[in-house]
Amino acid sequence: TSGNNGATLDGRTGRLDIAYDGVDIVRVRDLAVINSEFSLEVNFYWLNWIRAEVADLTFDTWYEPAKEKFDFPLHTGDQWYMPFQAGTTVTGSSDYFDPSDFDANNSENSSWQVTSNGIPSEDGTNISYTGCDDSYKIMEWDETGVNSGFQWYCPAVRSPAWIRIDHSAGFIIDWLLKEYSPTDSW
Repeated sequence: TSGNNGATLDGRTGRLDIAYDGVDIVRVRDLAVINSEFSLEVNFYWLNWIRAEVADLTFDTWYEPAKEKFDFPLHTGDQWYMPFQAGTTVTGSSDYFDPSDFDANNSENSSWQVTSNGIPSEDGTNISYTGCDDSYKIMEWDETGVNSGFQWYCPAVRSPAWIRIDHSAGFIIDWLLKEYSPTDSW
């Protein structure tokens, strides 16, 4: 949510609520992403009760070869790049824009760098549990040098503790691992 009066639509200030649901298909051996699909339902509330549906969208993106966001073992300062094909199909509806404007099929060449090591934090916010104090922050850039987001990889979890996506459609999404309760999985 944008908070009350944190958004403007057609000259009116109000609240933007976004519902997200998504699934990534990930290759187990190296956590490379094969496919990423997510849905966004975006509603604007004026005066906290008059609702306008802004968009109901599904983004479906495939990668060939799979997008390798990690290059294990990780060390601060490591960097790598990878050329790949990516295709995105956007379906759904909006009275404010054409969802198919975000469709793409491109040759891409992303680069990554492990920029720091420690407790996952960004802009004064950090995760609120222990166990990921030795995480690695991995920044991602597209081939033009535009930041695409970051991931804080936590070795204890064997997965990211924090993922930020800076999407080309104009939105930023943060996923933070809320808690981690390990079991006998080693």
